[in-house]
Amino acid sequence: MKKTILYVLIVALLVMFAGCPTLFNPFDLPDDPLIANEGETFTLDLTTYTDAVNIKDISYEVTPNEDDIVVGEIIGQKYVWDDPKFNEETDGKEKITIEANNNRGRVVSDTLTIIANRPPSVPKLKEPDDGETVTIPVELKWESSDPENDVLKFHVYFGTNGNIKQEQSNLTKEVFEIDSLDQEDTYYWFIV
Repeated sequence: MKKTILYVLIVALLVMFAGCPTLFNPFDLPDDPLIANEGETFTLDLTTYTDAVNIKDISYEVTPNEDDIVVGEIIGQKYVWDDPKFNEETDGKEKITIEANNNRGRVVSDTLTIIANRPPSVPKLKEPDDGETVTIPVELKWESSDPENDVLKFHVYFGTNGNIKQEQSNLTKEVFEIDSLDQEDTYYWFIV
């Protein structure tokens, strides 16, 4: 009986010193693809996906993909893709494999997919024309497109010189109606 208790204590101490999560899956990256916007730095805190007693002792490394290319880098305990670019050959999808090392002999790797999302076109104002005199109500119309056919949301800014404010946000249609204007004023508008 004393031998059994001694063995249990030794195993418990070994597990504690080796880091308990090594018995389980200590590193589990998201299964669903993550989105990285082209031209914006993408950052992922890897400690969020790491189950470790001593999280500060965990080090990470990005491994090369099948083309022997490393996409992104590790800075501290974060994965950083400094300037995501849409890769036509992979349809924008990059498979990133990262190794987590507890520095006690346990190395676990996992893979995540990041999709590089290209930005939509800048909204082009269609109606009314610049300088046009309009009647009430007036419909503001514009057009824009997205390379991946994502749903676009627009913010309408409208007003007189020096008093332009957001009139509407998160519009999914490329039209907005204004029904109260002072005919004596000049109005300005833009879409974001």
